[in-house]
Amino acid sequence: MLYRSKPARVILYGEPVDFRKQIPGLATIVDREFKGELFQGSWFLFVARDKKKAKILYWRDTGFAMWQFRLESDLFDLGRPQFNGKVQISWRDLGRLLDGYNIFKGRSHRKISPKRFS
Repeated sequence: MLYRSKPARVILYGEPVDFRKQIPGLATIVDREFKGELFQGSWFLFVARDKKKAKILYWRDTGFAMWQFRLESDLFDLGRPQFNGKVQISWRDLGRLLDGYNIFKGRSHRKISPKRFS
């Protein structure tokens, strides 16, 4: 379960990521970019190059967990935040971002009606 416990930190990796990467590829990025953080209770948020998908990677004491979210008609428009590819965001901002709120520009995604899959 994603929200079982609050993470120590939430870190947004601001560079676009190739979403063919799974746990080993994303863990390699974390190990390279955030020395010593991989097993410290932090959650790492990645956004795909197409800006329609986000993944969260974190360690759960016995293994890695990865969670993915896909927007159907809007984009994770992070704007041009002033950071070097990574920034710590609050637990609240993570929720706001996943709910469709642009935490850097201060506006929401537009709501859509779900489509049927069959």
